[in-house]
Amino acid sequence: MKNVVIDTEKTLGDLFYLGCDEVYEYKDNRRTEKVIGYNYNVASSVQGDAITIKVMGDKKEFNMMEPIEAIGIETNIWGTASKSGFVTINYSLTAYDLKKKTAKVGV
Repeated sequence: MKNVVIDTEKTLGDLFYLGCDEVYEYKDNRRTEKVIGYNYNVASSVQGDAITIKVMGDKKEFNMMEPIEAIGIETNIWGTASKSGFVTINYSLTAYDLKKKTAKVGV
């Protein structure tokens, strides 16, 4: 499968900040103390659940439940099969940046 484009608005809907955790650098399969980014926990109005979006770089400051938007979001999707043949679909979301959502004018 190549060049898959996912409609972020239809898939995630409105996003609301819930919190974040540090992403650490690893060297030789060992975690260092160097923070290289953050995993942002956000509520998704379409998914009806919390999701995690990884953003590398400095920490962004948001208030709890503040509306945010993801800039340049990318999705990685893969499946994991069990011995019985049951497949679990996994995903990870990475964005270039997160910012406070601004109200659309004239809508």
